[in-house]
Amino acid sequence: MTGRTIDVSGHLPRTAGDPLITSPRAPGRPAPAGRALVNLNSGTPKEAHAAASWAAERGVAYLDGAVMVPPPLVEQAPDLGAGHYPGDLGTLHMNLNALEHIALTCEEQGVHTAQPRLMREIAARAIEDRHGASNYLAVFEVFKKAAEPDAR
Repeated sequence: MTGRTIDVSGHLPRTAGDPLITSPRAPGRPAPAGRALVNLNSGTPKEAHAAASWAAERGVAYLDGAVMVPPPLVEQAPDLGAGHYPGDLGTLHMNLNALEHIALTCEEQGVHTAQPRLMREIAARAIEDRHGASNYLAVFEVFKKAAEPDAR
């Protein structure tokens, strides 16, 4: 995508029923045509379609996506072996919310829901085991616990 973009951080809705943005530089005025709107908030496909339609009606290019984890979380493999899962960049509580969102989206779209529901269940189990303030890698503790001989 080329051209100029609209800086809308913090201006997009959380649900499809919420009004979308106006130009952040001139509140109350429509976003100018010929610009690009990039939405990195999580949303369902239905919400993305509503936002894309809104943008198209105003001559604004639209790109929808989601940032699921902060980049430093990807670099925590050494912490896995040490049982250290710092939650300063994202917690299991936050991830459970995202997994619930993914499961709901699957249900809404009529696609297979067993995998997202299982992931949500594993995260909930890790939270029950007092790992809610840890990052998502703490689900490894659930797997370790299930692999213990007395767990079978």
